[in-house]
Amino acid sequence: MATIPRSLDFSDDKLEKRNCAADPSTAGTMKCNCAYELDHPSCDAAVADLKNQVGNGVLIKQGQAYYSIRGVSIAYACSYNQYGAPRSLVTATQIATGLAHITNRCGLYITGTYAAKYDSVSAGFDVGYMRNYAGLSQHICDDVVEFYANCC
Repeated sequence: MATIPRSLDFSDDKLEKRNCAADPSTAGTMKCNCAYELDHPSCDAAVADLKNQVGNGVLIKQGQAYYSIRGVSIAYACSYNQYGAPRSLVTATQIATGLAHITNRCGLYITGTYAAKYDSVSAGFDVGYMRNYAGLSQHICDDVVEFYANCC
């Protein structure tokens, strides 16, 4: 059985200091919820499942998502219509890159979302991980509301 995510200790001696300056190498925006650390094994399993689902690339229609739920962790990729394109081509490599941006800005296993922006050929998409909780709707992308900061 998966463990419940714990709240983090925010006392100054416990926080890892991060460089929160905007990173010009990332074409997208970031949001973190610095208060929650995900259960490591369930997060790793959810991410692996999501990357296996999309493999070398899937077209995710605007307003739809691919996601994996493992225990208390959800990994997701949601398509949105940022540039008028009807869908997003999402690959396992893009997911890994987006999640690496989250780790760099939010911290290891800290819930977050990265909004990747592309051009008129491929709409942007959100990728991230969050807590699975009672009352979570089947529309995962609509429930990505627990992210507040752009860096932890």
